[in-house]
Amino acid sequence: MNLIKKSICKMMGIIIGILSFFALCSGNASEIKCHHNDQSSKNTEELALRLETKFWTLVQTHETEKLHRLISSIFQGLNLTDVINRDQQVAELTNTTLFSFKIENLIAKRHKDVLVTSYTLFILGINLANGENVSTWQKTKDGWKLISHSFIPLQP
Repeated sequence: MNLIKKSICKMMGIIIGILSFFALCSGNASEIKCHHNDQSSKNTEELALRLETKFWTLVQTHETEKLHRLISSIFQGLNLTDVINRDQQVAELTNTTLFSFKIENLIAKRHKDVLVTSYTLFILGINLANGENVSTWQKTKDGWKLISHSFIPLQP
């Protein structure tokens, strides 16, 4: 039963990431740059890595105020049990200890002011787990804001 629940949550996280991307993109899908060999794709992946690294570094250094500002007021997150808002996400992350992290298998897609990332996160810490992540970022007048994040732990 627990395995079924985890599988459903993983699928929901992927679906939420995809739906977030298309819901925020008002342009034609043919405008989206998806070629891994072109410069815009490389720049998109570099941006995604910078944003995700910034996020996890703020978690690691317990910079709660900066983390709160980085996460949008309209944030919705998904973990194994609940849909959570910004305050709940910050509270969850504040109760962790992150010694080190590594981002692998990063995939990033950007359309105008929306960036969707997926990656595997490997963590050394307390109250955190290695897992698959999907994030949706939006560029605002105040910079990039995290508007959605889903996490599914890797199976042992």
